[in-house]
Amino acid sequence: MTTKEMAEIIGISRITLSKYLNGKGGISKKSAEKIDRYLQLYSFTPNIHARSLAGKKERIISFVTTFSAVSDGVSRISSHFATMFTNHILAQAKTFDYKVLVSITDMADAAVEVEQLFSSSLIQGAILFGLEQGSNEFQRLYERNYPLVLVNQEDHPMSERCSVVNIDDQHSVHMAFSKLFDLGHRRFLTLDSTRKRLPALRRSRGVDQAVEELGPEGVTCLRQMQTLKRM
Repeated sequence: MTTKEMAEIIGISRITLSKYLNGKGGISKKSAEKIDRYLQLYSFTPNIHARSLAGKKERIISFVTTFSAVSDGVSRISSHFATMFTNHILAQAKTFDYKVLVSITDMADAAVEVEQLFSSSLIQGAILFGLEQGSNEFQRLYERNYPLVLVNQEDHPMSERCSVVNIDDQHSVHMAFSKLFDLGHRRFLTLDSTRKRLPALRRSRGVDQAVEELGPEGVTCLRQMQTLKRM
């Protein structure tokens, strides 16, 4: 969202909003309170990087991942797959003359960070990876119809400008069970996650499908739930 759009929502001029954001004064207390209320409601935070890029027509997308851990006081991508995926995005974006702003965050802050990036007009789109399914925090992003790509997060697009890219984890788990069955195995142990991430949910469905199909052949499966730490 641009400052012009934000000003129209508040019902003030862009100049008035600019004065408030830059602390130049000349605004009544009542108007300032109204502006502040709307800025908080829409999580609108001007971005200094966006200002510096004004008029340069930079082509920037954001890649947001929650697969992270803190090392030496710095957040780093902790998943090998996430690291490979990030490198692939950077390489592909370069071929289309796009720059990628990589954001390593946690579940609680992800929606707010993405909203602020779009509100500042710094990015033209965002790729979200490693988030939980059905997150209410992202509902406003879907409603505002921002261009999003959800990787392993939702079964179906959440808005017209939202795309989903998913791995068929359910089929993969079913194939793994079938292969082990063909090798003579009949007793299985699975470690299921309590997290609401789509891959974990689909793998659980794959286990259910395989056990139902192979059960009559003497297959048994012990399911153990694991509570994984948030990253």
